[in-house]
Amino acid sequence: MAREPETYCDDAIFKTGIGQVVVCRYKSGGRVETGSFLVDVYCLGVKDAFFRVFEEGEFREDCLARYFPDGLPAPKPASWGRKLVEEAVRYAASLGFAPHSDYKKGARVFGGVDAIRLLQALWNLRALPVEDRAEALRAMPADMAGLLREAVEQADEADPADQRLMLDFLLLNADVPGKERLLCLAESF
Repeated sequence: MAREPETYCDDAIFKTGIGQVVVCRYKSGGRVETGSFLVDVYCLGVKDAFFRVFEEGEFREDCLARYFPDGLPAPKPASWGRKLVEEAVRYAASLGFAPHSDYKKGARVFGGVDAIRLLQALWNLRALPVEDRAEALRAMPADMAGLLREAVEQADEADPADQRLMLDFLLLNADVPGKERLLCLAESF
C-alpha cells in the first residue's frame, strides 16, 4: 500500500515570511514525486519551484536533507501544502506578482491531491479574532458537516489549533457524525 502524500515545510515560515515547502507523492517502486517551492507568504508568493522524481533514499538525502539541514520538520498532509502554496500565489497575484516561471511544473505534484475545503474554512477561521469564530462557525454551510466527517480521519494529524476549531464546530452542531472521536482528541488540549 502506497504512503499518503505529505508536505514538509519550514517550521518558521510564518515568522520569517519565507520558507521551503516540499509536497511529495509516494509512487510504486520506491519513487517519490516532489514539487518544491520557495514561498514568500508575506508578498511575492512562489519565488522558485521545481518538479522532480526521486528514488526514496535519494529523496531523503538529496532533497529533504538539503532543504532542511537543521532537521526534518514533522510531515503535514499534502492538502495543507497545496493550500499554502496556492494561497501564497493567489495573494501575490492580488499584489501584481506572478509566481516563478517553473511554478506550473512544480504544481504537477498536486495532481491527485485534493485541496480540502475544510482546510480553507479552517484557514479563514484562524484569521479571525477568537471572539468572532463562534459566529463564523454558526454561519458555516451545512455541507461543511460532511467535510468534517471526512476530516475526522485526519484529525489525529491535524494542527492543534485546527483540532480545536473542529471541536468548536462540533460542539455548536451536536448532530455532526464523528463528534465523540474529536471530543476524545480535545481532552489532550
